[in-house]
Amino acid sequence: MQKVIQVVTRLFLVSMFSLWVVGSFSCVKTNLLTTDKAKDIIIKHFNYPQPASERVRFGSKISMPFQTPDMKAFVEEGLITSEQVDTFGLQYNVSLTDEGKKYALNAIDAEGYVDIKLAEKAFVEVTNVRPSKDSKEATVTYTWKYNTITPFGKYWKREFKAEQINENELHTTEIHMALRNHEWIIDRVL
Repeated sequence: MQKVIQVVTRLFLVSMFSLWVVGSFSCVKTNLLTTDKAKDIIIKHFNYPQPASERVRFGSKISMPFQTPDMKAFVEEGLITSEQVDTFGLQYNVSLTDEGKKYALNAIDAEGYVDIKLAEKAFVEVTNVRPSKDSKEATVTYTWKYNTITPFGKYWKREFKAEQINENELHTTEIHMALRNHEWIIDRVL
């Protein structure tokens, strides 16, 4: 009888250990960060597609270079009006036309600023997921691009460079993700 109890106890312990091992691996497996899971988290976190916009000031006596080629194009496209108010060409009365107001994302504030939509940023794909050794963190690389470029975006000089916003250009972003309470979160953009 003693031997039977020992055998049953051992079988019970082996069974419990096996269940624990299987449970541990299945838990790890469900917490692995796949490209599809990373994609869903990125789209939700960054709210893709999202507007690409610039904050622009309108009103009287605006000290901005409204004679640059992109600003001249905005006038020619009927998006803004621009009237020089000084003899040196340094200050302008600038306003949005009815056509230009279609691309305003909010009302002009008390200081004359409004966010103007240039395009939409659209998620393309996750290109790489590099998990840490313990699989509780990961570096994720993904691509996005501009879609639905507005007339403002067509002529806007991006980031003070001579290049335009381009629908065919892919942009790469790298983020760090971490597993917190069994959920993957984005904790920083790298």
